[in-house]
Amino acid sequence: MAKFTVDTQLFRELGELLVGRESTALVELIKNAYDADASAVMVEGRRLSDPDKGEIRISDNGVGMTREEFGKGFLRIATRGKSEGTRRSPVYDRRYTGEKGIGRLALHKLARRVEIRSQKWDGTPPTGIQLPTGSDDLYAKIDWDAIERYQTLDELEGSDAVLVEPLPPDMHRSGAGTSIRLTKLRKAWPERKITKFHDDVATLVPSPVLIEPIPDGILTEPLFLPRPRVRDAGNQEAGEFQIKLLGDLAYSESMGASVAASAGWILEIECNTDSARYHIVPTLETRQRFPNAEAIDFAIDLPENMPHPAFHARIMQISGKVWDKRHQGIRVYMEGFRVLPYGESSDDWLLLNYDYTNRAKGFLRRLKTDFDDFFVGDPEEQKVFQGNAAYFGGVFLTHRGAPSLQMLVNREGFLPGPALEFLRERIRLGTDMLVRVRYAATKEVKRARRREASRQQQAVEQADVRDQPSAWSIGQSLREANEAIAEARAAIATGRVELAQAAMERSGDPLTKVEERFQEVAAEAGMFRVLASIGTELAAFTHEINGLLGMAVGLTRQLDGILQMDGLPPGHRRELKKARETAQDLRQNLERQAVYLVDITSIDARRRRSRQGIRDRFEAASRLIRHAAEKRDIAIVNAIEEDLRSPPMFPAELTAVFTNLLSNAVKFSRKGGHIEATAYASPDGEIGIRVENTGARVEPRGSEKWFEPFRSTTTQVDAALGQGMGLGLTITRSILDEYGARIAFVDPSPGFDAAIQIVFHTNRIQESP
Repeated sequence: MAKFTVDTQLFRELGELLVGRESTALVELIKNAYDADASAVMVEGRRLSDPDKGEIRISDNGVGMTREEFGKGFLRIATRGKSEGTRRSPVYDRRYTGEKGIGRLALHKLARRVEIRSQKWDGTPPTGIQLPTGSDDLYAKIDWDAIERYQTLDELEGSDAVLVEPLPPDMHRSGAGTSIRLTKLRKAWPERKITKFHDDVATLVPSPVLIEPIPDGILTEPLFLPRPRVRDAGNQEAGEFQIKLLGDLAYSESMGASVAASAGWILEIECNTDSARYHIVPTLETRQRFPNAEAIDFAIDLPENMPHPAFHARIMQISGKVWDKRHQGIRVYMEGFRVLPYGESSDDWLLLNYDYTNRAKGFLRRLKTDFDDFFVGDPEEQKVFQGNAAYFGGVFLTHRGAPSLQMLVNREGFLPGPALEFLRERIRLGTDMLVRVRYAATKEVKRARRREASRQQQAVEQADVRDQPSAWSIGQSLREANEAIAEARAAIATGRVELAQAAMERSGDPLTKVEERFQEVAAEAGMFRVLASIGTELAAFTHEINGLLGMAVGLTRQLDGILQMDGLPPGHRRELKKARETAQDLRQNLERQAVYLVDITSIDARRRRSRQGIRDRFEAASRLIRHAAEKRDIAIVNAIEEDLRSPPMFPAELTAVFTNLLSNAVKFSRKGGHIEATAYASPDGEIGIRVENTGARVEPRGSEKWFEPFRSTTTQVDAALGQGMGLGLTITRSILDEYGARIAFVDPSPGFDAAIQIVFHTNRIQESP
């Protein structure tokens, strides 16, 4: 009968092709110890510089093997033992890390001779285990040179190339487990190879700083993943899996604690099958340098019908210092074991180095599609973009959470495909967001300091130019500069040089302020041109809304008529009533939108400025927002007095101001919350309006950042309120600037959590014809 035969050359071919480097071979042997339910494995090297005299020992305290298991598993190439059944270890219920049954080829890669001693676990806990009895314990010797002297594997029968026998009594040790001794090393291990081994194997499991709680006193707030999910082990008593490197391979963790202490920011990612959550937290050191640095927490929904590997990740960004090379790069771990080559200095799997050397052009393109809905940034942020060396982190995968990620046969990397690309994109989304948040923190510090210095120069009540907004301060500063220049000319004409010099120096300060204000105005000009172009289309849009409103009214009447017909089946009548209720809701929503749009886009709303009834304008804005508030059971109280009027301004402007304030208040009020508007008028012509709400706390100190363009904190689209672009408060302040008014967050009244106040000085405004 014809049959297949296998040439002994197979071991050399597979060993060289499937196990690329010595460190990978040792990694496979260490994983075997993990799969055998060991809590610790020791890897010891002796005389590694001399292949003939050198040896490597791998010893674990796992469940061990019987001679039968050794024959069916270890001696059978590509065994199915780990690919059948539950694929879990018997004691700790660990998910097997090996799949192909070819890990034993690592032995061929490393040495010519192998000795294996194994004592089988007898069913009691591994710690303090009693020695098993009988002849199940194993002693085996494999001589690869002797095997390769034969032509085929069939010829090995009865030879001394492979020896399997009971473990001699003098070789018994005080516990279960397996010990492998490798001699006749295939290659010498010079210092550079040992260093490479450390880079690969010493980082085989995650550094403690990546998986353990961050020590107190480092972060500004707790992480939402104090301990990332690293492995899939059903038995919670599985404990840690420790790797001890001894002899010539000795290595000690030297920087773990200091890495966290020197980090600037920490990024966490929790990706599930339908959403990904991101959390970016500054360290206390960063907060001290940039007081406005804040934690950012956001989530995104994931598209359906795509492979979504679930994973946890913790990534640290360096803060001005230089970490050791073994604490650089974003590494990938599967079941707690590193997947090479991701995170090596020569591997750019996230394209961070590529974007860094190419001025981060790809970074900006990626932000345009992924980030605009949450936090629109500044083109200048690419200046703080960093490469791989600035990050140290781990991405933690499990087979259960990421079944679509398939390991390459040589155990170095995953098969390319949609799942790997998804993983890459989710990680880059987090690191790119970290770049944006870092830049925003540094930018805001400078602006906040300049603004605060300006506001502190004069009391809020004084109408000094330095406390006035741009339109007012530019004109006043120009007048001051012109007056000083005129004095200088007069002094020069009369030969008084010293007076002329003093006058010219005096003109410098207001001119500097003019330049600063113009820069602010220029930065906002592009944004408002876009908004203005949208505004020109509102008239046509209003017409369309009114048309839809008419259709909704007609649909409601038609459904009413059908419901009045006799003979309708009960089931049909119930469904028609639901349709009628939906049509009625649509009609009411369209009515609110139509009334609001007509109110702000009509000719009368834009023809001339006049003193507006503040209560009426607030009520007009409330009508648009009230439906969204009622859905959240939020009460809106208009406690503004009837006769209180604003300075002369366009009705649409004041309505828009209140709409923006109410929209924000509703978004950040909890269910069952409360919003209240009050106002006052002082004898000196000051009018104050305050809108307060329960819910999210807003401290006045540091609140100026919310008036910056694109500072939105909302990520989910609301059917009534929309998705925040971060322009509401910016536009509101710009409108009020034209009337010399101030707007700022203030301390709320008792019972409220946030308050924003507008102050008009009516004696500054001249009524327009």
